[in-house]
Amino acid sequence: MNIKLFLFGLILLSMLVVSSCFFFRYPRDGIYLIPKGYTGDVIILFNQPDGVVPEVENGLYVYKIPENGILKVKIKGRTGIVNKSYYYVDKNNEMQKIEYLRITGDIDPSGRPKDKFDGAINQDEYENGIFVMNAGGLGSFDTKSGRVQFTTFTVGHPKDSIRLYDKMQMRLTEIQLGFLRDR
Repeated sequence: MNIKLFLFGLILLSMLVVSSCFFFRYPRDGIYLIPKGYTGDVIILFNQPDGVVPEVENGLYVYKIPENGILKVKIKGRTGIVNKSYYYVDKNNEMQKIEYLRITGDIDPSGRPKDKFDGAINQDEYENGIFVMNAGGLGSFDTKSGRVQFTTFTVGHPKDSIRLYDKMQMRLTEIQLGFLRDR
């Protein structure tokens, strides 16, 4: 009886190890390297035949965003909890962290957006600070040849967050229409 229990436990443990290796085979988290000084929308299109394969460093995908803000990658988009880090990178590969500002939609009495901690950012940060904002999860749209997955975010001043978001949505619509025309 004990040998059967031992074998069952061994088989169960083996299945757990094998399935966890498959689950963790691909990184979920990512580092986003954005050209120094870039402001605007960033759109990453996944599973694109003409895309690049992101490098993997320390178990993290490294997404090198081009000057136009649109990156096509060959890998599939990943769902679940994803930790993202954003950096400006210059021509010498010097990196400067860009903080993520979660715009809640709430505003303080002076009209400035509140941050993820529900406290108002200061006036200087509102007007001059550079943040990543409007980060979306994994989205998708259908085309004649299949489904296209994407993720988006904007980089810029909080005072411009609504304009940046609207521009990003218009650009994403143009990309969707391009897929419908071309494929």
